[in-house]
Amino acid sequence: METNINTTYNLWDLSIPNVLERSTLFHLEPIGIATPDVESLTSYVKRLANAHSISPRMLILSEIAPLLGVEYVLGEHNKSLEKIYAQRTYALNSVGKMALSLVNALELKTLCSNLRFLTMLTWQNVINQRSLMRSHQAWCPFCYQEWDENKQIIYEPLYWSFKAINICIKHHKTLFRNCPHCKQSQVHLSGQAQSGYCSKCRGWLGDIPNNLTIDDMTLPIEQLNWQNFVADNIVKLIALAPCLKTIPSTNAIQENLLAFIENTPHKNLKYFAFFQAYLINSYTIILITLNP
Repeated sequence: METNINTTYNLWDLSIPNVLERSTLFHLEPIGIATPDVESLTSYVKRLANAHSISPRMLILSEIAPLLGVEYVLGEHNKSLEKIYAQRTYALNSVGKMALSLVNALELKTLCSNLRFLTMLTWQNVINQRSLMRSHQAWCPFCYQEWDENKQIIYEPLYWSFKAINICIKHHKTLFRNCPHCKQSQVHLSGQAQSGYCSKCRGWLGDIPNNLTIDDMTLPIEQLNWQNFVADNIVKLIALAPCLKTIPSTNAIQENLLAFIENTPHKNLKYFAFFQAYLINSYTIILITLNP
């Protein structure tokens, strides 16, 4: 039998294949990045837990708490989210260490690299954390109801967390702070929390009490104009964060602030005072100085 020495054979490729890194948790995309309606970090945690069909408590305790360090992890009998976060879950959407630790842990687990924009961490060098976020949730029932009717995702925009904002930027009605069913307030993240539902009685937060009218939820025109101004400037900061090439610093903003003061009409000094009192350290008015 003759052998064909010219026959060629396919060889196995023994090189190591290039396999993409896989996330431990679902690579869940956050809602509204670079828009005024971007969701809050605590809202993202609730949606991520729901995507895994577990409670936020189970998600935090099993996947996140081990990465946060011993200062967050307590004994077996104290493993509630309120204990882990010392009843300061509002700080998870803010500018401090708690927000940064949770962002780092979630980004490691999900491989999403943009979760810091669900907080105010971009502005941590120039924003005063004190009185920045409200201690309990506020929400717009009209938004919840519209999203539900249109089969959209139910979530919590970051701007609802700000203590200085009391209205919905879309409907211009006052935000609710108590469940319309059991009248209880809502912390930003609890063990069984689900966006749009009361963490105490599980009632739908898109409902409006029968004894309230549209007029009851509408501010007087002067207050409404002021709230619109406040909300508009804050949500612009939120939307601007992912577009910045560098993290804002106090030195850069201070230089622009001095120029701004020289050109500020006397009638706008109350706006300058607002930023000083509520959002910005003594030498900064971020939005105006970054967008002269």
